[in-house]
Amino acid sequence: MNVFRSKPLSATPVPVVSTDAAFHAVLEARFAPFRMLLISFLAAAVGLVAGVVAFALYKLIGLFTNLFFFHRWSADFSSAQHHHLGPLVIVVPVIGGLIVGVMAKYGTSKIKGHGIPEAMEAVLFNRSRIAPRVAILKPISGAIGSLVGAACRYVPHPD
Repeated sequence: MNVFRSKPLSATPVPVVSTDAAFHAVLEARFAPFRMLLISFLAAAVGLVAGVVAFALYKLIGLFTNLFFFHRWSADFSSAQHHHLGPLVIVVPVIGGLIVGVMAKYGTSKIKGHGIPEAMEAVLFNRSRIAPRVAILKPISGAIGSLVGAACRYVPHPD
């Protein structure tokens, strides 16, 4: 008795579905709702973190406004319009510019500009990675820059 008998070959080819492809198709169909839920939660988490960062930047602008115009340590936002510096308010943008200049020279030169080209460069060339030094110094320089821009609007005009 020969157990290794060969069967006759058929003339028409039979389509063969790979077991790996079928297995992956079943897994994708089964876990698609889980993946959708996971991505939704990740998007919500990113939104919450972005909101917290925006609130921190708002408080940072308030802190620098209070430091430079009212000489007090408070993050509560108050308008720079009610300062009591008089004509010395012209010095505030100069001090802010010097601080940002020192940060750009000794910290990182990537804090110059408004941030969009630097973000695009990080996405295109650095695989969406931003150095921690840039991630810390850019919001601080932006807060100081917003402050000195506000100082230029409140220069007293002689009547």
